[in-house]
Amino acid sequence: DLVLLGVISLVHIWATWGYVGLPWGDYGSWLHAVERFAEGELPYVDFYWLYPPLSLWIFGGVGSIFGLALPTIWTATSIVFLAILAVYYRYVTLVVPAAVRGGTVVVGALLAMAYAPMGSAPLPMGMYTPAAPLAVLFLLAAIIASIRALSRPSALNMTMIGILSGLAVLTKHDVW
Repeated sequence: DLVLLGVISLVHIWATWGYVGLPWGDYGSWLHAVERFAEGELPYVDFYWLYPPLSLWIFGGVGSIFGLALPTIWTATSIVFLAILAVYYRYVTLVVPAAVRGGTVVVGALLAMAYAPMGSAPLPMGMYTPAAPLAVLFLLAAIIASIRALSRPSALNMTMIGILSGLAVLTKHDVW
């Protein structure tokens, strides 16, 4: 299951590398916002940023440390994509019976890869904003922590739920 998911994911990254979808969408806007933040400007003060700041801090930080070339940003967004699929895989292993787990993982991942670029850039390229994939990553991780807390309630599990949910809200306002 995991090997097949990894192969499908890497092929998807390779196949979509550099494809940014519709040229009149938000893609150029978020890349420009990342550039401005990486160069020291402040969101909400020096330029308009529609989303909460965490995704801009993350990708702007990547840009300021490793450079603002598109392959650098795309590598960072592809890492987020792979992390989403790894967390999704963990989620499926917790809630789906072993007999249908492999099919569920593959079909779910393929549906996500097919649906994400509708009116947007593909998942590995960051979609219409990197805030969306990051929010999904944090929400899935919070759901996994919630499932774990049902069977093993502890202060650590409850704290992780709060932290991950907070990170999701700091990433994309739609998640609350």
